[in-house]
Amino acid sequence: AAAARAVQRATSAAALLISRTPVGSGSPLFVSCVRTTSQWMLRGSTLGGGAQRSPLSSAAPLASPAKTTKTAKTAKTNPGQKARSKKPEYHIPAWTAPPTRIIAAAVIERLPVITPNPEPWEIAMWELQDRKENALAKELPNDWFQDDSGGLRKAEEAEGVKEDDPMLGFAPRVTEADAANDVKSLDRKLDKRLYLVVKRSGEKLTGESDWSFPQGDRKEGESMRDAAARNLETFVGPDAQMYFVGNCPMGYVDRGEGDARARIFFYKCEYISGEINYKAGSLNDYMWVTNDELLQHLDPELGELSRNICDP
Repeated sequence: AAAARAVQRATSAAALLISRTPVGSGSPLFVSCVRTTSQWMLRGSTLGGGAQRSPLSSAAPLASPAKTTKTAKTAKTNPGQKARSKKPEYHIPAWTAPPTRIIAAAVIERLPVITPNPEPWEIAMWELQDRKENALAKELPNDWFQDDSGGLRKAEEAEGVKEDDPMLGFAPRVTEADAANDVKSLDRKLDKRLYLVVKRSGEKLTGESDWSFPQGDRKEGESMRDAAARNLETFVGPDAQMYFVGNCPMGYVDRGEGDARARIFFYKCEYISGEINYKAGSLNDYMWVTNDELLQHLDPELGELSRNICDP
């Protein structure tokens, strides 16, 4: 309670002294309250740097000329401050009429079946881990191999599985389709993603090459994803199980100019299982190709889009 009363008296005295400081009398009076171990006492001093706020004073400090000069100097030497104060410029593209024809296309991919070939550093890391485990390994005691009949299974464990066991071994990484370069087979490039491209019969849009993704026109009142699914079924049949990744297209490409301009939206789709009936739709040919092989068959504009939406 005594300390609180002392603080209140010091605050009143500081406010009184500051209010009685004569105008134009040089540097203003600085009043602060210094707490000692036994008492609070008042001291006054003059500071050439300008007035400062006392921790016990309610009066606002006067502006410091030196500090203002330093701030202005910093603004001149700091180019980032000028750049931040500049308003951003927005460039509005020129308006173009919407296309009169909307087309939905499906980018079908077959996911990798096996793991990719390991990199050299991965093989070196596996060998290092094997050496470390073998160095720290200990042989198990015979009791560990004791069976219910009292015999030991250690010899059987050491012998392991016979090499002629049909369950032993792994499937080949290079298949017959790889050896024959059969681009119509789904059994090739098992460690990579494959994409279905077709050679449609009938109309070919402006700028298109012979090969493209399965696509078709959207009907009135139909959603874009439903249009892509319906058109895809006409190319692969109803028995193939497909999974569309999301409801939004991965990108679009404009074909043609003027009133004949068409916009094609591309939807990512994954092949799950089932039989694909390539004779269901009006197509002349088809291929399952990798991401790198797509660039060899698609037109430049669609090839650039495939680089962004088709994973390797």
